Amino acid sequence: MILVWTQATTDSSGHVTDANGTVSTRTLTLANLGYTGAATADVSSSALTAFPTGTDATGSDYIPVYDASASRWEKQTITNAALQGPTGSTGSQGATGATGSQGATGAAGSNGSNGSNGSDGDDGATGATGSQGATGSQGATGSQGATGAAGSNGATGSQGATGSQGATGATGATGATGPEGPNGNDLRAGGTGTDRYWGNTHDYVFADASHGLRFYTTGAEEMRLEDDGDLHVDGNVVAYSTTVSDKRLKEDIKPIENHLLILMMVKSQQD
Repeated sequence: MILVWTQATTDSSGHVTDANGTVSTRTLTLANLGYTGAATADVSSSALTAFPTGTDATGSDYIPVYDASASRWEKQTITNAALQGPTGSTGSQGATGATGSQGATGAAGSNGSNGSNGSDGDDGATGATGSQGATGSQGATGSQGATGAAGSNGATGSQGATGSQGATGATGATGATGPEGPNGNDLRAGGTGTDRYWGNTHDYVFADASHGLRFYTTGAEEMRLEDDGDLHVDGNVVAYSTTVSDKRLKEDIKPIENHLLILMMVKSQQD
């Protein structure tokens, strides 16, 4: 490489001149500039192997590339140079994989709907009337018919005379002892474990030894007073109700005649 060193100035018109008004030149070599390397570029294999080996090349690093279309050497990045080796041969086909397990059996489809019944066929033509058969022989005499219904009873005869009184029969056995009756004004009976009923089969009070007093109307329990004092009522509890008996709501009140006789006719009974 050769460099030219010029000692020059410019005149008033801008022309480059030296101090004497002429251009002087000087030839400089690379050695004059302090370069101690080779004067020509060495791109031989021995020169390349002298470079240190690197392992951190990236696509943006530069490499020398000879551009045949421009007949010159150029630097290009590894990505631009697109260095790529030849395509390798196709490898041999791998072995066939094992057969997969059989899938689960699908669910059975639903039954189809039944077809509609076919229409009734037309009635066939009436057949011809057959010829009359020969008269049969006379049948045997039938058995005697059932006896007719009995006639109505005759009129009742007159009453006969009263017969003489028969002998007195033997005395019957003594009957079982009846239930214990109430003691005066105390209508309680039985011990604490005895169940008692008052009323009829429709409406009654049941003294339940296990729970308390149970009140029934129309055969269903409507109220219960338990042994612990709790009162249970099926319907509403109405205070100051006028539905129950109230003398102020009654009209045409009359005394009962012969009330003592009626009481004596009442037959007491206990279950």
